[in-house]
Amino acid sequence: MSWKIPREWRDAVSRVPAPRLPGVGPRLSAVGLAVPKGSVVADIGADHGLLSRALLRADRARFVHATDASSAALDGAVKALAWGVSAGRASVAVGDGFEAIPPNEVDCAVLAGTGSVTALDIVRRGLATGHRPSRIVFQPSGGEHDVRTEMVTLGYGLVAEQLVAEGQRLFMVLAFEDGEGLMTIDGLEDRYVGPFIKNAPGPLLGAWLDVQKDWLSGLIERADSGTAKDALQERFAVVSCLALNH
Repeated sequence: MSWKIPREWRDAVSRVPAPRLPGVGPRLSAVGLAVPKGSVVADIGADHGLLSRALLRADRARFVHATDASSAALDGAVKALAWGVSAGRASVAVGDGFEAIPPNEVDCAVLAGTGSVTALDIVRRGLATGHRPSRIVFQPSGGEHDVRTEMVTLGYGLVAEQLVAEGQRLFMVLAFEDGEGLMTIDGLEDRYVGPFIKNAPGPLLGAWLDVQKDWLSGLIERADSGTAKDALQERFAVVSCLALNH
């Protein structure tokens, strides 16, 4: 998911140094820089292949498996990674999740721009078929809190999370390590904001908290009374308190 940066925060956010990996923008740069150098990478939902290409050129990856469930989506990746395939450093294949990748081959999996429900389903199915990367990096399109809690139940600890701005929007990147890092997500702040992000200095967090307040206010107004509304109000209180103290 991405969030539109409030107008009053845009100038301050624009002065924050953006992560940079040659060939891609700040969002995919943040994903790529969370990949340990020299990894065998699964770029799941690779689409145009630009992240895969950037990982190879920056030597973040020694080999990349670029996969996507759509053959049409991979047309760009075939072109972008032709040199990598020729050099024996890349493969491009149609497949749902890990299904086109041999088991026990990948050190790091990246799932960028995929919804949390789909991304977590891909991870669970991968684990069931012998795919357990040491690191998994997400840039989910929504449901970041569900990614945190579910990955911990699967035995992965949270090792890094980051807000990143690109254009006039904010994105969130989360990295998990098998059996390492934060193995519990304690309390509403950690679940809904993030144990690393909640303590981040600077305007990115301030802008994100203001966006969350507006978004949650709208959901609360439209929600029927009951457990769901109570949960939204509790979440709003957490975000509002952090925003007040930021």
